[in-house]
This record gives sequence, structure tokens and C-alpha cells, in this order.
Amino acid sequence: RIVTGSPTRRSPSSSRARMPVGRPGVAEFAGRHARQRGVDPINIALAYVLRQPFPTFALIGPRTLEEFHGSLPGLAVELSSEELRWLNLE
Repeated sequence: RIVTGSPTRRSPSSSRARMPVGRPGVAEFAGRHARQRGVDPINIALAYVLRQPFPTFALIGPRTLEEFHGSLPGLAVELSSEELRWLNLE
């Protein structure tokens, strides 16, 4: 959930405890860079997945044709190496 910035995972020490996963501010980063490019934040997330240096594929899961069409601009989004490093927590 790169777009919401709110993914969690269960702590190994307690099945009830929740720990945040990822970098704080990812949602703001995606929103800011999406506005600069005239796309939605989900397109930044899609570009990030597709620009990994290892084989990946994105499971976008649109529920409607409109959601599908809304994901397509992510195919053309180019992220700089600096942006990719930031999103990779480097």
C-alpha cells in the first residue's frame, strides 16, 4: 500500500501488536510527484514497481473499467534514480 502509507504487519512477539512498514511520508511523496506529473498517486506506485532492477509485474486489481484506465498513465511515468533510491529507503 504505497499510496496510503499505512501498511502494517504483525509483530513476531505479539499477534495483536502492529508495526508500521515502509517509510513515513511515502503517501505525501507520491502525491507531490503525481501532481507535478499530472497523474494520480497510484501511477507513481505503479511506476515504482515496474522500474525495479529485477523482474516484476504489477497486480493492479481494478474493479471497474474506469479504474483500469486510471492505472494506464503509470506505464509512462519515469522516476529518476534519486526518486527510486528514496522510495527504496536508500
